[in-house]
Amino acid sequence: MVELVRAVGARTSAIDVSRAARTTARLRRRHGRPTRLSRAPAMRLLCADDEEDIRTILALALSLDPAFQVEIVGSGAELLALARVGRYDAFVLDGMMPGMDGYETCRRLKADPATAATPVVFLTAKTQRDEMARALLIGAVACLAKPFDPLTLAGDLRKALLA
Repeated sequence: MVELVRAVGARTSAIDVSRAARTTARLRRRHGRPTRLSRAPAMRLLCADDEEDIRTILALALSLDPAFQVEIVGSGAELLALARVGRYDAFVLDGMMPGMDGYETCRRLKADPATAATPVVFLTAKTQRDEMARALLIGAVACLAKPFDPLTLAGDLRKALLA
């Protein structure tokens, strides 16, 4: 577990990602896949992060929670293209991405009537007060900090979306 948490803060290697996958598999064997008590469909999330290692850990972390159905893309432009054709319950954005950053992506989501009401959560290393205020000002409902704890991310995201 400690290695998985450390891997989020630094560049991960293939060994770290493999270790994270083994840890996830071990947790599933030990505790089983949680059963959904309600018949509500899973919340569809569309996430954008430019770093492949973060995308891998994000996918592993959110796959542990049956309340989420997750799609992850590598850029703001990809997210906007999918957001126009898909029905998503929330968007999760990295603040710092090359090309179109998370802030511009959020502005465009909020300007489009089809996605304006969909909540946006930032998952970013930019956690200074002014950066968080900037994200909230352009329409985000919350900002979660990187590095994040993969074992609590789903719960933190759920709290942010339900607040």
